[in-house]
Amino acid sequence: MSKLTIVSDDPYICYIDNFLTPEECDFMISKSIGKMSNAKVSYIDSQKDKYESKYKGRTNKSYWMDHDKYPESLALCNKIADLLECDYKHFEKFQMIHYGVGEEYKYHYDGYDKHEKEKYEKYCKERGNRLLTVLVYLNDVEEGGETGFSKIKKYGGTIKIKAKKGRIVVFHNLHSNGEIHRETMHAGLPVIKGEKWAFNLWLRER
Repeated sequence: MSKLTIVSDDPYICYIDNFLTPEECDFMISKSIGKMSNAKVSYIDSQKDKYESKYKGRTNKSYWMDHDKYPESLALCNKIADLLECDYKHFEKFQMIHYGVGEEYKYHYDGYDKHEKEKYEKYCKERGNRLLTVLVYLNDVEEGGETGFSKIKKYGGTIKIKAKKGRIVVFHNLHSNGEIHRETMHAGLPVIKGEKWAFNLWLRER
């Protein structure tokens, strides 16, 4: 495992290379093949038409895997929880994700805006908001497929984190007062050559 690299201190974004072994990466991919379906986004009932039939901002595929689906996946979940010094039960399920050539997830937030009351109530009532995003890349992408952050004022341009096998990326979604950190807007940039396998693991407040 490599040392921690801090990409931004506000919002806090960091990564560690080789956090997952090649064998762990290959295992998670192997258990997702054949189970993927078109990835969805969060929406409220009044937005159903937009996000179910017309929304083109997310074109990748995904699959939700329980933490304890396999002994290996539970061990991996605990490994990440140990890194973050948290209880793995505060994580959502693994969201396994796959991007083919040209597929992307356009700029968005992972956290929920508490001022969008209907949506916040729907997605945060039970477990609270998404405090942290954990993103782990499971293969090397030949070209494209980076995670891009476009609103970090300190750096005056888009920060791109390359998709590299075994790399874990962690970033905070909220300010300490629970407000969305607007500079965490990010995208899964289009894959130009090859394919991209990864997973998200979101840490909830409870």
